[in-house]
Amino acid sequence: MLINRWGRKPVLIIGSFLLCVGVGLTTWFHGVPMGTIGRITLGLGVGFAFQAISMILSETAPEETRGKFDKLFQYQVYAGMLLAPIMNYIASSYVWGWRLSFGVAGIPAMMLFLASLAVRETPTFLIQHGEYIDLRQRRLL
Repeated sequence: MLINRWGRKPVLIIGSFLLCVGVGLTTWFHGVPMGTIGRITLGLGVGFAFQAISMILSETAPEETRGKFDKLFQYQVYAGMLLAPIMNYIASSYVWGWRLSFGVAGIPAMMLFLASLAVRETPTFLIQHGEYIDLRQRRLL
C-alpha cells in the first residue's frame, strides 16, 4: 500500500489535493469527458484521504479515546451524506445550482488540504522506517 511506503502525511496531502482538483473539474466542466475525469479524480481523492485520515487517527489518538475519534470521523462522513441532498434541493431552484452543489464541496476539500500541510507524520510510520524518536515529545501538530 502506498500509505505504508510513502507515509500518512504525503498520502493525505495527495488525497486532499485530488479532492480540490476534482471539485474544480466537476464544478466547471464543459462536456462529459471533463465531468467524468472530475468524478474519477474525486473518487481517487476520497480513497487516498479516507485511508490516511483513518490511519492518522488510529495511530495518534490516545488509546482510551481512539474509538471516539474514529466514530466522530464516521459521523462526520454520514452528516455530509445527509446534508448533500439537502444542499442539492436548495440549489436546484437556480439555473446554475448544479455547479453550486459541486462547488460547495470545495470548502471542506480546501480546509482538509490546508490542515494536511500542518499535520506531522505519525510516530508509527517513522518507527517502521527506522527513525527512532522520543514519543513523549512527538505531537500530531
